[in-house]
Amino acid sequence: MATFNPDLVTQLQLGPVLQGLGAYPQSASDEQIGDLVRNIVFRRGDQIAVFDIGAIDIERGRDHGMPTYQQLRQAYGLAPKASFSAVTGEASETFPADPELTPGAEIDDPDALDFVRLFDAAGNPVPPGGDTAVRGERRTTLAPRLKALYGDVNTLEAFPGLVSEKPVPGSEFGELQLAIWKKQFEAMRDGDRFFYGNDPSLVAIKALFGIDFRQNLGDVIARNTDVPRGRLAANVFRIP
Repeated sequence: MATFNPDLVTQLQLGPVLQGLGAYPQSASDEQIGDLVRNIVFRRGDQIAVFDIGAIDIERGRDHGMPTYQQLRQAYGLAPKASFSAVTGEASETFPADPELTPGAEIDDPDALDFVRLFDAAGNPVPPGGDTAVRGERRTTLAPRLKALYGDVNTLEAFPGLVSEKPVPGSEFGELQLAIWKKQFEAMRDGDRFFYGNDPSLVAIKALFGIDFRQNLGDVIARNTDVPRGRLAANVFRIP
């Protein structure tokens, strides 16, 4: 509904939009790309198109000559992975013996992608259809599906590989994605002469006027919208 429709922000007002974002749990950063991203509906008159951004990103990688997952890891100074299970952090690359699966053709069986368990941000089980689910377990693990599709870990494409990695402790990202984001944001910070950390006058302003540039984002939202501070989480990056 919101995609390609920026007028919604004007209609709803910025405060309620930010308040809603702060109250909705984020899905895990992994290969289970959310339905909101995989089924973007674009309407123009009587014409309707549906975009799968995950599939488009894989296609873009091929169109632009992206290196393989292993090559990209090497470019960021990371050691190669010896197997698909080493990428995902799972114990096996073998499909389970399950009566719902077609032996020898599991990768073509739609039941292989069934969700058998859902969990909220705290790791608690969530019933099917629950709005608080941020992580799910499928009938089959990821490593055997990647192996069935790519055969050799050295042919694994960059985008599927980086979203399939086991997260680094304390992070939402695997090793490769974390290295990419870190390099990009450090470059943006170091190359921006207006970045607050590069402005020595901020220390003098605090000393003279008592104004501190270190502000809580919830305070900034409350000061610039009609949403009272008490209706926002203490940390707007965490749901209450």
